[in-house]
Amino acid sequence: MEEVEIAGREDQASWHRNLSSKLAKDAFRIANAHKHARTRDPTTCLCVVLRDKERYAKKFVFHNGPEAMHKSMNDKAVDLNYAARTGYQAHAEVEFIEFLLHRYKQNKERYTHILGMGCSRQHCKECDCLLQLFLGKNCHEFIAAMQKEAVLEPKTSTPTIEELSQEEGDGVKMTVPEESQVFKVVHKEEAIQDKTYPNYRLSEDMQQEIRNKASLPDLNFSDGRFQIGDKVMGKSNKKRKGPDEF
Repeated sequence: MEEVEIAGREDQASWHRNLSSKLAKDAFRIANAHKHARTRDPTTCLCVVLRDKERYAKKFVFHNGPEAMHKSMNDKAVDLNYAARTGYQAHAEVEFIEFLLHRYKQNKERYTHILGMGCSRQHCKECDCLLQLFLGKNCHEFIAAMQKEAVLEPKTSTPTIEELSQEEGDGVKMTVPEESQVFKVVHKEEAIQDKTYPNYRLSEDMQQEIRNKASLPDLNFSDGRFQIGDKVMGKSNKKRKGPDEF
């Protein structure tokens, strides 16, 4: 996979920035589609757009749950025209990279470019390293994430998400019964949080791919935080789009 060159676009950087911003907000809407905070809070969604050799593009959403995405979240993904993927209980970014490796083994020309990525929250340091390892150091150029900026007084009894005004900036405001929160879109290095997590589950295949890619054959993943259960990713028959149809 490599960053796509958009033919006929005068400003590719702005195009990537606008697309990744939209993807981050879509990921946020999907991750927060459930009415209960106990389901929303631990959920991370990563939205991506991939292009194949025939210049058709497809939108995917990956999440960190151990099973299929909850119906309310999946319904939101369908509304936004994303195909949801579940592998095993790992960070959404790990799910994405493993999906790419799996598809590459099936067909090396299945997906040839990444048009953009957007996450419902900032990437942890380990996911940042993983993305750079497999996508290249320039992957920050087409990455965006949502970052909490402020907490306001609550104004509604049911969760709602609305776009900020042009004067307020690029982002959304989510209002839940307890409070109203403002989340801004952040790009490039700002999309990375200075944090690691107790569990960073990696399948044995993913562990070996990391060793091979990093040229570190003795890299040790014996720590319990890397242990997971295996699960095959589901399939989807969603129609692919052209690169200008988002």
